[in-house]
Amino acid sequence: MLRKLIFAVIAVGLVGALAWLATRSRLTSGDRVLLRTWFECEECDDGRDFARAVAIGPPAVPVARSYLLDGPPAAATNAKRTGLTASWNHLASYAATHPMNGPLPTQSAYVGYYLGTYDQTYRIRAARLLAAIGGPAAVAALDSATRLPFRPGVRSEVIRARLAVH
Repeated sequence: MLRKLIFAVIAVGLVGALAWLATRSRLTSGDRVLLRTWFECEECDDGRDFARAVAIGPPAVPVARSYLLDGPPAAATNAKRTGLTASWNHLASYAATHPMNGPLPTQSAYVGYYLGTYDQTYRIRAARLLAAIGGPAAVAALDSATRLPFRPGVRSEVIRARLAVH
């Protein structure tokens, strides 16, 4: 009788643990918000947002893999492009009345430069996140990234991340 009771308690505990693990194998809506906040952050140098992103663990790996290999989501890139275009238009209006500030780059050059930086930031953060989370899926993503023709800053970060991950 005692043996059956012990077995039942262990079985219930195991089922509960498996149910918890199953829910942690997927991103929650809160996880998605946290990742987006960290990837989009422009002045987040205190490390807390990164630590929170790392704490998500393996469920964050597919998102980080996608950002590393494919860059930021298209919707985010389009929103950034719109913002940069508005910013350039504001600068152009200002330059028209303040000619002593020097020449303004073309709209295309301005937007292209800052979109490139935006893309690079996403990819570098993704590489760092994959290295910090680790595991076979992170290693596979970083291995795939080492074969891509990235800008030098991204490439060096991918190599550093790959060497750091186990």
